[in-house]
Amino acid sequence: MSALGIIFPDQLSKNNKVYEILKSSDDLLLYEPIESFYKHNHHKQKLVFLLASLRNLKKPLSAKFNIIHEKIKPKKTTFIGTYLKELFLKKDYEEIFVTKPGDYETLSELMFFAQSHGKLLHILEDTKFISHADDFKSWSDGKKSLVQEFYYRWLRKKKFIFCNIKKQFFTWWSRNFKTQEFQ
Repeated sequence: MSALGIIFPDQLSKNNKVYEILKSSDDLLLYEPIESFYKHNHHKQKLVFLLASLRNLKKPLSAKFNIIHEKIKPKKTTFIGTYLKELFLKKDYEEIFVTKPGDYETLSELMFFAQSHGKLLHILEDTKFISHADDFKSWSDGKKSLVQEFYYRWLRKKKFIFCNIKKQFFTWWSRNFKTQEFQ
């Protein structure tokens, strides 16, 4: 059973779950031309940094997986669905593994491709964040107003972030934060 893993430029981390699930005989697609690069304005330095990082990651990963690298082309948009159709004509994969993309358009296009071609799509949680959408959903149920500061307080208590510091610090911090004037 052959599988394809997909890594986007904004998903470069050593603990990406796609690396753990793929076998050495599986293919790993390093996909540069994300649609949001073309549709939304980005800092050029950020794009160069992301693409250079992805290209530097190719060599260490090639020891573990069969690498397929789709590079970005100037003034030519290649949608992920279109590229996957071409790729699946060459080799028929049964499963696709991807870390949840940062933008909804890429996610919806991947889901549409998998459903229309009868392939299993495994969307893995992104390990770069301490919170997930389910956390926010469970916290926000039944609330009339959603204040981000209250969510972060709840999240710190849940994940025990800053909980080893003495209670005096929290009292001092919250008192100073509430009385602070912003100019």
